[in-house]
Amino acid sequence: MKYENLFEEEISRIENILNQKKVKIQDYKIENTTYRFALVDFSTMQVLKQMEKNFGEYIKEKFNTTLKRPYYYVAKLICGQEPIDYFRITMQKKYIYVKDKEKILRDLEKLFTIWKNKKILETKKYIKRNRVTEIEAKKLQDKTLQEIEEAQQELLNIQKHPEKYELIRTNYHYAKYYPEIIYRLQSESRYRTTLLRKNVLNIICYEPLKREKKRRRDMEIEKFLEDAYNPFEYIFAKRVEKGTDSLIS
Repeated sequence: MKYENLFEEEISRIENILNQKKVKIQDYKIENTTYRFALVDFSTMQVLKQMEKNFGEYIKEKFNTTLKRPYYYVAKLICGQEPIDYFRITMQKKYIYVKDKEKILRDLEKLFTIWKNKKILETKKYIKRNRVTEIEAKKLQDKTLQEIEEAQQELLNIQKHPEKYELIRTNYHYAKYYPEIIYRLQSESRYRTTLLRKNVLNIICYEPLKREKKRRRDMEIEKFLEDAYNPFEYIFAKRVEKGTDSLIS
């Protein structure tokens, strides 16, 4: 991988900083895959973000290459403009789903070519890996070519008469579950999501609020209660018309 040594150096720098801050790196195991993550405070995350920015600028200056996400092979930094107040890890089923027929038709030939090349390569690898006889290899190759010819005919039919077909693109039946982090920033009530990555350290900027954060619903209730009265039990009412003693008829 290009820049592999530089990525490894950055990983070491991050781990040194986390050690200095006495941040524990934790493992989150799902089936046979281990995901690594660490919780850091906001000031530490700002240091890491600046390191990522500096690393991207260094790559651009030295190699004349702009990396869209400089730390993609180094670490995943999970944070907004402020710390995360709440998060939990859950499993998310991830799959492709495209129902835009025009887009599918535009991509159809390209997708067919990718699939065809993949089928041919898989057949070659199977023959080599299993050391099949020449006769068996010929049968497998012929079967693969037949499948490709049949698929190509279907492709031509769809391209010639697209009005006769309803199309979607999905790998739903082959979808896998991945760990997803659901989180909320301190000043927000809505939740955001992102997937954990298995090949790098996931670093979460986590600072739970020390005081209770009032939800929007709590504030709405308190505002209503300011000038409401309590006729009985848990019923609260407001006088909305002049001369009306109660909302209860």
